[in-house]
Amino acid sequence: MKITPMEIQKQVFKRSLWGLDSNQVESFLETVSLAMEELVLENRGLQEAQALLKAEVRGYKEREEGFRESILHSKQVMEGMEKNAKKEAELIVSQAEIKAEDIINRAHQSYAKVKDDITELKRQRALLDARIRGVLAAHKKILDINREESQALDSRDDKIAVFKKSQRS
Repeated sequence: MKITPMEIQKQVFKRSLWGLDSNQVESFLETVSLAMEELVLENRGLQEAQALLKAEVRGYKEREEGFRESILHSKQVMEGMEKNAKKEAELIVSQAEIKAEDIINRAHQSYAKVKDDITELKRQRALLDARIRGVLAAHKKILDINREESQALDSRDDKIAVFKKSQRS
């Protein structure tokens, strides 16, 4: 039962012999009492609901703060990871450059060694060529000497044959 403050102010009681009509007053007081009891109960319910909502809001605010801290921490972790990744990438690039320089140096050394080997082989070939030419020249000379000796022997044999023929005749 709802009763407004205006209804309370405008309430008029009948007069009786000893003042106001007690039944009307008691009935009105009962109505006001019930309305007040409803209001007190409703007020308590609202206060409890308000307390629950305040607690819930506090919980949400705490969660929100926790989320903010988590986000901030995550952001810091991500920045740290990004810095570490950049440092690691720089280190990898630096190591790759060092390895590349080492490979290039070894390639240059290999090239120089191969070039030196080729030069040495050319020198040895020229020496071998000279030796073979010397051996061939020596053999040619021997062959020439043998031919000359053979011709001399043939000539001598011819002279002996002519001499023998001349003696037989």
